[in-house]
Amino acid sequence: MQGSSHTTLSVIGFGAVIVAAETIGAPVFGNTTPFISMLPILSLKTVVVASSFIACGLGALLPDIDEPNSKISHLMGFIGRWIISPIIRRLSGGHREGTHTIDLAGPVMLIPALILLLAQTSGGVAQWLAPYLPSQSFDIATRIIEIAARFSPFFLIALGFGFGYNAHLWEDAMTPHGVPSFFLRTQVHLLPAWFRIRTGSIWEHALVGLMLMISGALLWQSGLVWKWVGVFH
Repeated sequence: MQGSSHTTLSVIGFGAVIVAAETIGAPVFGNTTPFISMLPILSLKTVVVASSFIACGLGALLPDIDEPNSKISHLMGFIGRWIISPIIRRLSGGHREGTHTIDLAGPVMLIPALILLLAQTSGGVAQWLAPYLPSQSFDIATRIIEIAARFSPFFLIALGFGFGYNAHLWEDAMTPHGVPSFFLRTQVHLLPAWFRIRTGSIWEHALVGLMLMISGALLWQSGLVWKWVGVFH
């Protein structure tokens, strides 16, 4: 798929995840008490949400860093096109190889989100472990947890990046080429051969347009837009 399609579909999917999390009351934002100075008109939550969508878009482009003509390579200028992309292409074995392994590269990109999620929930973990830890070790662990928890609001940003990267791989799995599996040593396809989406085809643009219309209508109807913006809160 084209870079613009990857970005659009990934951001739409990530938005759906946030809507679902907000609907069930999941603490996806962590502690949103500001610990750095922000513009008076913006809340920390606003900054986190906006940054998470940007991170999702960048994550959705990153797998194609192995292609010098990709959007992510052009965003980095000549350094990306002539240095970074050729090096990664050689190391990964070519385009849609190492960076596109759905069972290796994909999960690895979620590690930062999992670390921050642990920091977000580690207060309860520390209390659970307290009876089994020496007091000195527990004090050190508690201090580390307190430092890590300061960054817990940015769990959503890390999650957005990891989601975008993985969404790119699953979207490419809908194309005729598919994506490789590191452990299975085969190509993974989500769709039957006759229904796979060719890059730049009318079906790709139709899919993006349809998803935009559906997601836009559902998001507006949910009433969460103004809640996320937080300008008047």
